[in-house]
Amino acid sequence: MRGTIRKQEAQIRQAAGDDNTVRADLESLHGRIKSWAKEHAVDSMSDAINGRSPDEQVALMRFLAQVVRLGPGPENAIEHLVSGPMNKRSPAMCLQGLLAHVVYAEIITRPFFVLDETLSIDHLSCHLNMPTLTTTAQVNESEAHLWRAKTLRLLSAPPPNRQPGEASFMFNNSAKHLFKPTTAAITALHQGATPIPPTAFTELESIIQHAGDLSTRLWSRKTVLRTCGLINLWGERFAARSELMRAHPLHQRFEDEGDTGKCDGWAPGIVTHPAVLGFGSGDGRDYDTPRVWMRAEVWLMEM
Repeated sequence: MRGTIRKQEAQIRQAAGDDNTVRADLESLHGRIKSWAKEHAVDSMSDAINGRSPDEQVALMRFLAQVVRLGPGPENAIEHLVSGPMNKRSPAMCLQGLLAHVVYAEIITRPFFVLDETLSIDHLSCHLNMPTLTTTAQVNESEAHLWRAKTLRLLSAPPPNRQPGEASFMFNNSAKHLFKPTTAAITALHQGATPIPPTAFTELESIIQHAGDLSTRLWSRKTVLRTCGLINLWGERFAARSELMRAHPLHQRFEDEGDTGKCDGWAPGIVTHPAVLGFGSGDGRDYDTPRVWMRAEVWLMEM
């Protein structure tokens, strides 16, 4: 029995690798989300908003407000998204930001994303006659994170009769309630414009599965992760050497030699990918000091 436990603990430690591996995995997910958004975004933001009813425009604004700094008043809310070159650039940025926001909120930051609202982890623990995560955390933070890692490995273990290529247990049991909020955010930008082809949703399903597998590996460690999106970055101002934000690649024209501070002092206008912070060490210590696993990618606005 002890040998089995030690073997499981070794698997937990190996699951996600070191910080460099985590950063590479997050960049890989970022790349897939960005490529998908670039390929399937509408041609212009004008196409996304023209012909909408007032209620539909309100619904779109609610989605955009999660990743876009909206202007004051309904008439000026997205003026900066439809003006000049941004009319063509902003749809892909917004689509990327919305997809990343949902993927991180619903999957990456939730260690037990497989459990929907009808079955909480404490509810599951009760049925399995196990101490709850809440109870364990009250006794010892390090032990609580080890409990979480072990429980997650148990939940995510594939069945012994799993066939090659078959979706994982975690994905099979979570796809239904994860796909709905993801597609709702995506289709909000396409309503009234060119419909999204069915093949795009197949690719989106693959991204969700990829995110689910990554979430499982990340939370199978004693470390904890947090994200910083627009709501966290609202009051921040950009600096070229920022440890929390990096300028969107389209800002590179401002970063020529001798002019690296052109965007300093600007505010995040669109958060196309949240910042990801890691807390805690592999041996369950130091949960107070964050490590930046990935900086937020932001389109900046001069304020």
